[in-house]
Amino acid sequence: MADYEEMRAKLGRKLVDQYEEAEGFLREGSETEKAVDLLESALKETSESFPESIKASASYAELLLSYGKALLQTLREQETEDALLGPEVLKSIEAKDAAEEANDKEAEASKADGEGEDKLEDEEAGEEEAESEEADGDGEEGEGAEDAQDGDAQVSFELAWEQLENARVIFDSLSERKDHRLADVLETLGDFSMENDNFELAAKDYQAAIDVRLKIESQESRAIGGLHHSIYLALRRIDPLKAIDSLNRAIQLFDRRIAKAKEENRLEDAEGETSLSNEMKEEVKAFADAIDKATNGAVSGVGFGAQAAEESKDALTVQPRKKAKLDSSADAKESSDAAGASDQKTEG
Repeated sequence: MADYEEMRAKLGRKLVDQYEEAEGFLREGSETEKAVDLLESALKETSESFPESIKASASYAELLLSYGKALLQTLREQETEDALLGPEVLKSIEAKDAAEEANDKEAEASKADGEGEDKLEDEEAGEEEAESEEADGDGEEGEGAEDAQDGDAQVSFELAWEQLENARVIFDSLSERKDHRLADVLETLGDFSMENDNFELAAKDYQAAIDVRLKIESQESRAIGGLHHSIYLALRRIDPLKAIDSLNRAIQLFDRRIAKAKEENRLEDAEGETSLSNEMKEEVKAFADAIDKATNGAVSGVGFGAQAAEESKDALTVQPRKKAKLDSSADAKESSDAAGASDQKTEG
């Protein structure tokens, strides 16, 4: 979590209020466009009203990180909207084809009756020519709109990556380390790579986030367990065996957390994480079975060859759990405690 007091001292109350409002929209998953506008405005005002040195501060990096997250969320929402629109467009096309087929049959029936045959042929030719011209125009217009939409998405992708990468560079270069924030940036870069279908890079970013968190958090940190699951989601498409290994690491971590919670009589925590662990165990079994079936047992625990990788593509039909959300109050407290410990180490 960002240090709001430090941000207010650096940027002033007005800009930080804009930042907090945008963060609220992002947490709720609503009004993403408003969040983008608020953060864009805050970044612009910061650049225009403050000395250049502000761009090397943690406060500026927080604005960049949130702006990158907002842009990424906008892209996700657009993809969801396009996916929902697809079937409706298909139905519309099918209905139009059916209507045209009915008209053709009616025209053929009239022609067979010999009523106004020559006139009908002339009319049909004129209609076909007009429809052809209209279809060509619609096709060109549709292709142009689609190209423009793809271009806008590419610009947004590049802009999102630029914000996140700049935030990473700033957090990584601070003399007063903020490793908990650096880990957040690295995880978000992993999410970005997943959206961009760059699964290998996503796995590397998630692993980098784990490496940073291990410096400041317990090995049984819930956030680290979530990152192992994220690596599984990234690798299942390109290296199923390593994906299963990452998912097993997540399961083992949560099982250790469950045992500790029971020892400390935190039964509610144990119950919640038991449910999560059981879901992962079901998932790893289904995925492993699918790989074994797709490769006829050719995949062993020793290696994963190119042929087996190609044959195991069918295993990807197993639907994974969505990325574990780590935003409960317990998780927030755990991250806050880790951040405090990190700050104390820095001061020491």
